[in-house]
Amino acid sequence: MTPVGEVSSRRRIPVRVHPRASRARHVWDGERLELWVRQSPVAGAANDAVLRAVSVWLGINASQVQLVWGRTSRSKVVEVVGDIVIPEP
Repeated sequence: MTPVGEVSSRRRIPVRVHPRASRARHVWDGERLELWVRQSPVAGAANDAVLRAVSVWLGINASQVQLVWGRTSRSKVVEVVGDIVIPEP
């Protein structure tokens, strides 16, 4: 894994998702991203919200983020492609 603050062209980020939250928010502890999304996990709506939230958090296009593991789980792994800088916790 690429250390926090270093530039990387490809990075996998573990994500823990809390669907149907009263408000959207995120917490990054340096190893895992906790995301609260308002969407329910019906028809992939929460997964789409996760990808959008990660792209907004990193300031990149949503097309640079893809789900690589955990389609039906609250624990997921997303892969981010492109020159990104992971924010400090």
